[in-house]
Amino acid sequence: MKSEQGFSLLSILVAVMIIGILAAIAVPKFNSAMVSANTARVKADLSTLDSAIVMYKLEHGDDPAKIGDLDAYVTDINHLTPPKGNVYVKGADGTQTVALNEASYGIEKGTDETRAVVGTYKNGDLGK
Repeated sequence: MKSEQGFSLLSILVAVMIIGILAAIAVPKFNSAMVSANTARVKADLSTLDSAIVMYKLEHGDDPAKIGDLDAYVTDINHLTPPKGNVYVKGADGTQTVALNEASYGIEKGTDETRAVVGTYKNGDLGK
C-alpha cells in the first residue's frame, strides 16, 4: 500500500475553525476603529467650520447664510462632505452609533450662536 501525503479532513476543519474564530474577533474591532475614525474626522471638520463661522462673523458683522459662504475660510468648501458610514453620538441613554450616509454639513442658527452641523448633530454631540 502506498503512503499518501496531505492534510487530513480533521486538520483542515481545525484550521478553518481557527480562522473563523480569529475573524469573529477581528471584524468587530475593525468596525469599531472605522466608527472612531469617522467620528474624529467629522468632529475635526465641524471644529474647522465653527472657526470659519466665527471669522466670517468678525469680518462681515453677520452670520453666514449657508455653508458655501465660508469658501474664503475653508479650502474646497463645496466638496467638503462627511464620511460615509457610522459615527458615535452621545445621547441621554449612552453612546449610540448613527449612520451619516446621506448627511451633509450645514449651518444652524440658534438664539445665541451659529454652529456648523452634520445632519442635526453639532460637534459636542459626537464622540463617546
